[in-house]
Amino acid sequence: FLQLYFIHARSLLLPEDKALLGIKSAITHDPHNCLSSWNSTTHHCTWPGVICSSAPNRHVISLNISFLDLTGTLSPDIGFLGNLQSLYIVGNTLSGGIPKSLSQL
Repeated sequence: FLQLYFIHARSLLLPEDKALLGIKSAITHDPHNCLSSWNSTTHHCTWPGVICSSAPNRHVISLNISFLDLTGTLSPDIGFLGNLQSLYIVGNTLSGGIPKSLSQL
């Protein structure tokens, strides 16, 4: 119960769309503009690479940004995706460590 509460509380601190935009902002080079549609004008569950659970409680459950030739770091905002079950980031040039927030999911 305590762990579920902690995850739920973390997800309330930053909405999922803002967390995803934080992840995007840590990308310093997107040569194919793959994340260009990640913006506030469309629902984040429609963004390429983002998979959400079924309605009515749509939450990000999978993020696949593999093989997009992205450069940057993996933002600690990943930890705000409290329902994330899978993360695919291979095929990019991401530097730095794995955010500690990821271990709290």
